[in-house]
Amino acid sequence: MHNSATFTLDLVMAECWTTAVKAGIDPATIVKVFTEAALGNQMNLKVRLPATYLQGDFVARFSLALARKDLGLAQDLAAETGRQYASTRSPRPRWTRRSSVAGPNATRRVFS
Repeated sequence: MHNSATFTLDLVMAECWTTAVKAGIDPATIVKVFTEAALGNQMNLKVRLPATYLQGDFVARFSLALARKDLGLAQDLAAETGRQYASTRSPRPRWTRRSSVAGPNATRRVFS
C-alpha cells in the first residue's frame, strides 16, 4: 500500500509541476511551495493522522467545497496549458457526490 501511495503522489506532483511550468511559474518557486507547505512537511502523516483520525476524530478541517474549487482551478489551468490532469478526474466527481449528500464541510465519508 505504501508504494501505491508513493507512486500515486509522484504522478500527481509531476502533473502539478508540469502544468505549473507550462503556465510560466518558475521551477524554483514550485519546489519552494511544495517543500515548505503542508505536503513537503508531511502534515497529513506527521500531524493530522495521529492527532485526529487515529483518535477517532473525523471533524472536518477543510471543506469539500474548497477542495472541489481547488481541484477545479488545477484542472482549468491544465486545460489552458494543453495538459491532461488525469489525477484530479477520479476524486473530483466522488467528492462532489459525497459533499452534496454530507454537506460542504464533510470529510469523514468521502473515501468510503
